[in-house]
Amino acid sequence: MPPITLQELIALALPAETRVLAGHSALDRAVTWVIAAPAADVTARAVPGDFAFLLPPYSSGWSSQIAQLPRAGVAGVAVIGTPSPAVIDAAEQAGLPMLALPESVDVRRLERTALSLLLDRSAMMEQRAAQVYQELTILSAESAGLEAMAARIGQTTGKAVVIQDKRLDVIAGWFPPKLEAQRAALD
Repeated sequence: MPPITLQELIALALPAETRVLAGHSALDRAVTWVIAAPAADVTARAVPGDFAFLLPPYSSGWSSQIAQLPRAGVAGVAVIGTPSPAVIDAAEQAGLPMLALPESVDVRRLERTALSLLLDRSAMMEQRAAQVYQELTILSAESAGLEAMAARIGQTTGKAVVIQDKRLDVIAGWFPPKLEAQRAALD
């Protein structure tokens, strides 16, 4: 079985509110392990293939450390909240995928979930499928509509979702931000 990629990690183990801030083109990188480390300490602890949950506090001069992470082989990083534009620019210039997690996230739970995915992919995918099914059932019970369901499926998979009727007319859809500009042409 091929290794888990960053895109799969985002879709299967991280909250739907996770945003990719930098390194969009490198989301196909393989992830071999997951660590949680203070931002100031991650270069000393990470090994090639690691995905790092960077724990606060984030120092003001932290953007200079970002360039060292891809050279150390770090597959990507996640921060809590939104870092400064200088940090995002440094990650983009270094080609380092940087994700923003919601402020309310439980990093220990995310780390366990991501490690479970790496260690037992099939069981984790079944668990995630059951979770998405439950979320879609709730959306249906709340009469949220097909747009909300398409958005949830799209956010989970990171792929464009189009729901068509039997005449192939589009009745709902969701497009990732990188395809949103092309939505009219795709419709």
